[in-house]
Amino acid sequence: MPFVPAKCPECGGLVEVDNAKRAGLCQHCGQPFVVEDAIQTFNTYYQTTNNYNTTHNYGDGAVVNVYEDTKKDFVIEAGVLKEYHGESVDVVIPDGVVEIKDGSFEDLKIKSVVLPNSVTSIGDRAFSGCTSLTSVTIPNSVTSIGDRAFSGCASLTSVTIPNSVISIGDRAFSGCTSLTSVTIPNSVTSIGDSAFSGCTSLTSVTIPNGVTSIGDRAFYGCTSLTSVTIPNSVTSIGDSAVHGCTSLTSINVAENNNRYASIDGVLFNKDYTVLVQYPTCKEDAEYTIPNSVTSIGYAAFCFSASLTSVTIPNSVTSIGNYAFFHCTNLTSVTIPDSVTNIGSDAFEDCTSLTSVTLTGRSSYTLDQFFCKFKCAFDDNLQEKIKETVRAKQIAKIAFCKQKISSYSARISTGGGHTTVGLKSDGTAVAVGSNKKGQCNVYRWSNIVAVSTGLEHTVGLKSDGTVVAVGSNNKGQCNISKWSNIVAVSAGYRHTVGLKSDGTVVATKIKMSLLDIPYGSSIDENGQCNVSDWRDIVAISAGVDHTVGLKSDGTVVATRYTGDKKYDNGQRDVESWKLF
Repeated sequence: MPFVPAKCPECGGLVEVDNAKRAGLCQHCGQPFVVEDAIQTFNTYYQTTNNYNTTHNYGDGAVVNVYEDTKKDFVIEAGVLKEYHGESVDVVIPDGVVEIKDGSFEDLKIKSVVLPNSVTSIGDRAFSGCTSLTSVTIPNSVTSIGDRAFSGCASLTSVTIPNSVISIGDRAFSGCTSLTSVTIPNSVTSIGDSAFSGCTSLTSVTIPNGVTSIGDRAFYGCTSLTSVTIPNSVTSIGDSAVHGCTSLTSINVAENNNRYASIDGVLFNKDYTVLVQYPTCKEDAEYTIPNSVTSIGYAAFCFSASLTSVTIPNSVTSIGNYAFFHCTNLTSVTIPDSVTNIGSDAFEDCTSLTSVTLTGRSSYTLDQFFCKFKCAFDDNLQEKIKETVRAKQIAKIAFCKQKISSYSARISTGGGHTTVGLKSDGTAVAVGSNKKGQCNVYRWSNIVAVSTGLEHTVGLKSDGTVVAVGSNNKGQCNISKWSNIVAVSAGYRHTVGLKSDGTVVATKIKMSLLDIPYGSSIDENGQCNVSDWRDIVAISAGVDHTVGLKSDGTVVATRYTGDKKYDNGQRDVESWKLF
């Protein structure tokens, strides 16, 4: 064996090679090389430095492994390598091969591959599923890397794409979970769909100023990728190009790019009307979308783990599909009336979302909003938000009552000639007309609110029950079975109570035997027809009508069923929006 000194072109380590062989594997760095190139590297270096000692000791193991140039291991037809049948896990493809055919090495247990300078294209799935492949040498002759060419090569740690390659196919390196870095040359103009998706160890990627298109999901799920810079040349970025990159903190765009721009690491189109992508790992808890934006793109905020609150300006008209998908810490979002379209599953899996605020002169109640955009929120999320909104509104009303309006619950004059007051110790006092016993409140205790009507007085107790004194000629004092009441209001001849679940109860107007045979109870003017009310946070009873304030700020009123000449429009509150 004519062993001669050589120098590894990859790491520069000194080795001895058999110059009768074509290729070898470096003992120092483990990379394959062409023997002729290693000898030339050695000669060039030592002729330049003139310091080679022919008695140099290479040390144990410095002699490289060499391999026979056995074409019998390959099926090659007209320059196309179709199959590999060899036993060696370190493959050196013979000279003269122009194309690596689709699937020719798929799922084989090879560890390294050296391609000759004659190869111009690597076919679809050429090395797909080669889970033991740790290194591949791609020569400058290659112009295209096919779809799934190296997909699933889980042991491949790095790859250098030569300056001859123009296109990187769909899923070309997808699932290369050990790949930590990749250098894309200036010659590449397109990066295919999912080209590097699932490369979970990829920490950096340089996109050169020559790439014009980045495909859908090109870097999807690259969970170690922290930043991406879009060069001037890029004119198209596909959907979900960097989605699922859970370490991504910024997306930066070259200043002279004509299609895209960025603000604080957030990707927009050039005129800032479309928010394309919010970095998944951006640390800001709150984000206000710029006023220039009219559209929030497909999955623009999906998987944004730190985001807790988003304010959408009234310039936005459209929210794309999956826009806020799996934003698990998002608790509140403000949506203006300008939004006319919300895509499917826009807020799917937002497990912490409890507040949706509709701003402006909203034409929707919260129920109507969810009905119109039901595809954006799943049923459980809708109910969760509605319950939370109702609770907050009730709490808000209660707070206001405590600070301001609570004093009005401590004193009431009603529609008669009686005044009732609530003392701080939970007892009540009354003055004025007591013809029907409406002032007999001196035995009351644990009272938290009072209200008086024409000839009756009611008190709300701290345990949610209600007491009443005075005239009961119309059934206005029939409240003994009420429970879970949080507010009461005494009308002219009826009483209403607000329950803790947002529903309302009311006494029934009793007509005399002269008016209604057998003493039947009816609601003479409709003022007690409140059984179907929901989401109520405040109530008030009048002479012949009742009104309720809903948790979304709208107001409802009972429908008048009496003589129309007595209807003065006091129920015309349907268009009101109080907050």
